[in-house]
Amino acid sequence: MNSTIRTRKKGNIIMNISKSRSLLYGLAKLLGDINAVQKGKVGQRIVRRQEGKFASRGMSKANKKMFGGK
Repeated sequence: MNSTIRTRKKGNIIMNISKSRSLLYGLAKLLGDINAVQKGKVGQRIVRRQEGKFASRGMSKANKKMFGGK
């Protein structure tokens, strides 16, 4: 399946799904930061984001060991 949507006239790419998805995830992250500031829970958010990064790195390393990635 093609991940782009093309117009019928010129074949120009009007939307790339992966770029749109990245934009939406970035926007959600920003809105979460703003919400944390409003609620006064910035420290808690920072800690949770760091925990998420470490967990993601650990899972990545485990997958590479199991499935032989680079």
